[in-house]
Amino acid sequence: MHSDGTGATTYDRAALTAILRVTLSQATEIYMLNPDTVAFMEHPDHILAARITRTVAQSLHRNLPIGYHITYPTGGLPKNLDAAEQTLRKRDVVGSYFAIDGNDAGHVFGEYIWDGNWVAHCYFSMAHANDAGAEFQLRPFELVNEYSGRCMVSDGAGHAPQLAACSGAAQQNWYWQQLPANPGEKNDTLFVNAVTHNCIDEHDSSLVEEACNPNTSTQRWTPWDFSFVYRLQNHCLGEQDGALVASRYAMFTAQYPMVAIDAYGLDGYASGRRALRRCQGQWPR
Repeated sequence: MHSDGTGATTYDRAALTAILRVTLSQATEIYMLNPDTVAFMEHPDHILAARITRTVAQSLHRNLPIGYHITYPTGGLPKNLDAAEQTLRKRDVVGSYFAIDGNDAGHVFGEYIWDGNWVAHCYFSMAHANDAGAEFQLRPFELVNEYSGRCMVSDGAGHAPQLAACSGAAQQNWYWQQLPANPGEKNDTLFVNAVTHNCIDEHDSSLVEEACNPNTSTQRWTPWDFSFVYRLQNHCLGEQDGALVASRYAMFTAQYPMVAIDAYGLDGYASGRRALRRCQGQWPR
């Protein structure tokens, strides 16, 4: 890269690790993206950068507060930034970014489409930089239908999963198991119940819980940003006449967003048993 900012440069993992080690050695707090999600709930490059950052932070052996910022999945969660100051300030920052990135920022400033409201959200979980653990840590989540406010619950092998009141029952915990795939490939994730360890299979829009088989195409899903979960042919997981189905959908159909409330949880939303912090302009201690 040239001194005037033009051109390009290439980083490998070793080079990025070295830069982060120097940068983070002077940090008093670390604020980063969520390392414990899967593509495409978050962009793959964002996930990898977060995982490398976590590994570097652990290597410093310093007890620094670290916040894992939850991004796209907050699109279906309650707004928690005030409109008068915090949301406008965030939009100014985003507008400056898009002026450099070159993307159309219309979806950020328009509230008339489903993803515009993410600017009015700020959620993250708290941890410490020296917490032990792998760079990716499997965290079960509750999957909440945004339209009905009900949670997806396992009814056991050979049965269809159901929607029920969010209660904190173990059968309402799920996780994504990402399969090996080339960059950018979709339908590379198994949808697994944390208790039964069975997978969700789709047959002609109907769902059934079966033993996991990565070679079964009908068990392969794509969790997408802004709370959509779909398979091939745009069959999207959602609620229809009170039942859980996988069906073709329109982008603005309210019944289909499924909000993943992960192990960090969300205070005051769904079951509200765990605490995901709301950003309030100051670092929460």
